[in-house]
Amino acid sequence: MNAPEAYIRFVPGLFTPDGEVTDPTTQQFLTDFMADFKTFIERVLTVLPQR
Repeated sequence: MNAPEAYIRFVPGLFTPDGEVTDPTTQQFLTDFMADFKTFIERVLTVLPQR
């Protein structure tokens, strides 16, 4: 993960007022991205010196 960022094209109705994702493809993308981001953070924290 060279750049931990994701771009999501805005589509009206993509999110409910409560923040739920209405499109299954976008929901799966975000789920996978967050899993990869978690792994990235864990790797970064193992190489940074403790404060």
